[in-house]
Amino acid sequence: MDIETERMKIGIAADYTTTVYTNMLVLNMSFLITVFAILFGAFVANQLKLIEFVVPFVIIEALVVYLIIRQYEKFNRRTDYLDTLIEKIERNPPVSLGPLKSVLEELRKQ
Repeated sequence: MDIETERMKIGIAADYTTTVYTNMLVLNMSFLITVFAILFGAFVANQLKLIEFVVPFVIIEALVVYLIIRQYEKFNRRTDYLDTLIEKIERNPPVSLGPLKSVLEELRKQ
């Protein structure tokens, strides 16, 4: 077992974790901004009253914040899993992590 290969697997898994978290954050914020732009445009054009603009936006904002918090919790669980992988390869003797595919599959379950 090559320790550098195992470190590379952890690096790929860490990159995957941060990429997924960042992409989901961008997706959620884009959705929120799009909804705001649509509602605000309708409000400015006098197609919506103030209450009809505020209520849907606040509800959708709460939903997006909830989704962001869930993603953050998932990110933390995955980071904890990565810490356990690091501990495995730092043991004496190091423990093999197995194939990269199984490492990523286990990471997605977190």
